[in-house]
Amino acid sequence: MYPAKSDDMLTRMMAKKIKENDQLVRKLEAQLEIMIEADPAILMNYRIIRSIKGIGNINALMTIAYTENFTCFKSARSYAVYAGVVPFDYSSGTSIRGRRKVSNLANKELKQELNQAARVAIKWNADLKMYAERKLQEKPYKVVLNNVKFKLILRMFALVNRGELYVDKYQNVA
Repeated sequence: MYPAKSDDMLTRMMAKKIKENDQLVRKLEAQLEIMIEADPAILMNYRIIRSIKGIGNINALMTIAYTENFTCFKSARSYAVYAGVVPFDYSSGTSIRGRRKVSNLANKELKQELNQAARVAIKWNADLKMYAERKLQEKPYKVVLNNVKFKLILRMFALVNRGELYVDKYQNVA
């Protein structure tokens, strides 16, 4: 059975549009790279963040943008609260004691990108993989993923404050 001519034309138009969008994305990435290389402080922090397994281009750029190159937030914990990674107690007086929950007011775009970074880090970073496997025995996957996101944020801030690249020194002793 042959496809209808309108389907064939639609397929060609969509392929052309995809090709144009790919070219636009490449141009934008090139412009971003030029902007990063123009500022030595941003370039240094970008390279430091990118050295962490699990943190890609998007996460590095978003972190630098939202933290204003690590000048806007005083600590990793305050950035983690902004990203919606830190859970808060739900209580009222002495009678209501609910479980801890992350805030609904978080930056959801940033949180989703950190979610992807945490998944990649669990897969490729040996010590985070061991941590996740150990914690999954006692906690649900979403809680463990949230903990890994927090660990990634702590690593980003610690490495930028020290001015060092991430070095994977993990060795399985057992």
